[in-house]
Amino acid sequence: MSQTEFFYIADNGKKHSKSAVCEERRTSAKGGIYRKVQVERIHLFQDGNGRAGRLVMFKECLRCGIVPFIITDDMKMFYCRGLANWDSEKGYLTDICLAAQDEFKAALAYFRILCNS
Repeated sequence: MSQTEFFYIADNGKKHSKSAVCEERRTSAKGGIYRKVQVERIHLFQDGNGRAGRLVMFKECLRCGIVPFIITDDMKMFYCRGLANWDSEKGYLTDICLAAQDEFKAALAYFRILCNS
């Protein structure tokens, strides 16, 4: 499966150009997080869907010029709850991802690495 097919499936069959997807992700945290939830729900692998989804999200953040985020062990329980309740409570997962992004930004600032976002 190509990357294009993968994101086509993850976005319920809607085709988007790279620039349109990146612009949406820059302006809407929910847009990127929504796609990540969809990727994890596809269950491409018997095991490791969460890791694959997080890796894809990390790569897409970098591709679109967005500061990525890493879900650490102390956030994992909240992250899993956010994924499980995504359909009824989207703000919870969004807040967890934005908090993780803030931690990543703090690490970048500590090491004096410049970022656009």
